[in-house]
Amino acid sequence: MVGCASPPIKVDNVVVEKTPHAVSVSAVEVSGNVVWGGVIVSAHNLSDRTQLEVLSYPLSKNQRPRTDREPTGRFLIQSKGYLELASYKQGRVVTVLGTLQGVTQGAIGEAEYRYPTVTASDVHLWEERSQTQSGVIFGIGISIGG
Repeated sequence: MVGCASPPIKVDNVVVEKTPHAVSVSAVEVSGNVVWGGVIVSAHNLSDRTQLEVLSYPLSKNQRPRTDREPTGRFLIQSKGYLELASYKQGRVVTVLGTLQGVTQGAIGEAEYRYPTVTASDVHLWEERSQTQSGVIFGIGISIGG
């Protein structure tokens, strides 16, 4: 059952409890382990890693990003090696466990932006949901083919 599902990422020690936005505007450099998630904005395969730009959302108890809530900033995921961009495409939902490595200066459009940057140790790509699919499904019935 979806409601009883356990979190996909085993977490031993999360040090950073701040949101990506709070880290991006912090005057003090923040480091440590994070579990963040959100919706992929862009993805790029680089020579030695894949970089995902993610619009962050609060996580549910099972670590799935709550896209029905307000976003909590943007962040970058650096994942060693190659991730298939046909799967890790814009609009997909991910959760990451990794080490916060400071911030990377970038831009959103013409506006400067400081992206908290996470070196991933585990990235979970969530199954796509249809627009009409809810989190709870009840059903009783009989189907007779003819």
